[in-house]
Amino acid sequence: SCLQALMAVRAFSREPADGTRARKPLQHDLQAFAAEQRLHDAWAWVGLLEDQIEKAKYRAKKTRRKMQYGNDPVGRSKREEQRKYWEEQAQR
Repeated sequence: SCLQALMAVRAFSREPADGTRARKPLQHDLQAFAAEQRLHDAWAWVGLLEDQIEKAKYRAKKTRRKMQYGNDPVGRSKREEQRKYWEEQAQR
């Protein structure tokens, strides 16, 4: 009950996905790069690549989380075991 109340508050505090994390086509990035005069140095490309790496890390982390407890009988049972474990931990 207390855990459910905390989880409800946590769920409402998140903003829904608005599509800003969606991957844009490379052509879009190239056009934006060409349009900005201040980005016409070598370090601008480094920043662009670093940004792409960070986004790839985020997507990989999300995929690993989803694959850990897949949508098959084994994954569902493991997910349920974890849920019970954390409920027990919260009651202690």
